[in-house]
Amino acid sequence: MEREQEPRLTFLDTHILIWLCTEKRRQLPHAAREAIESGWLAISPMVELELEFLHEIGRIKQGASAILNALATLPLHIDPTPFASITRAAATQTWTRDPFDRLIVGQTIAAGGCLITADERIQHHFPKAIWA
Repeated sequence: MEREQEPRLTFLDTHILIWLCTEKRRQLPHAAREAIESGWLAISPMVELELEFLHEIGRIKQGASAILNALATLPLHIDPTPFASITRAAATQTWTRDPFDRLIVGQTIAAGGCLITADERIQHHFPKAIWA
């Protein structure tokens, strides 16, 4: 009897949440769509904070709670990995000075997941990035 494979822990980068709420969701490549459809979806609390920052500076029209409410049909949870584990993993990501990127990637590493992102720099430096 073939054992059913458990869904993998799949984190969504900030811009992916934004895209899922807009017409840009159609631009997601097959690998990203497949990972969303088959993964156990999570976000870092840093994604929530980044969404609020983007809203405050006028880059997006809605804040984090509105975006997360719009995605309520997705099986999405906020990952509870301890912050100390996240910061230890984030400290190893010396390829960027962006605290959001470092902590989102650090959370993905600490939790043992993969990350859906269109960010080419993250894709280049993080082997568990999923895009195309």
